[in-house]
Amino acid sequence: MISLRKITQFLLSAGLMMAIAVTGNLALSSQNAQAATSANLTTTEIAWGFGNRAEATAKEVEGKVQESVGNVSGDRQDEIMGKAKQAQGQVRNAAEDVKTSIQDNVDLEGRAKAVQKNVEGKLQETAGQVTDTPEDQVMGKAKQSESQVRNAAEDVKSAAQDLLN
Repeated sequence: MISLRKITQFLLSAGLMMAIAVTGNLALSSQNAQAATSANLTTTEIAWGFGNRAEATAKEVEGKVQESVGNVSGDRQDEIMGKAKQAQGQVRNAAEDVKTSIQDNVDLEGRAKAVQKNVEGKLQETAGQVTDTPEDQVMGKAKQSESQVRNAAEDVKSAAQDLLN
């Protein structure tokens, strides 16, 4: 007679193989679509991004299979471990979502630099006024002007991005 442990191992293996096959196909089709639409990402970056997403999905599927096996066999430890693996996969997917969001909002870096220059300029101008140093006052105003130029450049980038989307 086949032991319950052997059935569990078989079901886990079968589930993992299905998850790997599905996520592998998903990653390849998504990689081709992404490569066609994004000239900024290299093939390696695309492959790594989808690889991480595929691993996260595989972990979720593995957890679902293990939880199901635990439910069928009455093994509470398998149920708990399955739920834990699902949570781990969900956390990994959430991390990938954050990465994607950051990549989609790269213009925030430019805005942050503009704000930084503006603050530096105001501080330097104020220090120049307090110490009665015209050079610091002029340099502070120059940094503030640079900040305005950076913000204008970011506005142009955003407008161009909106036109492309």
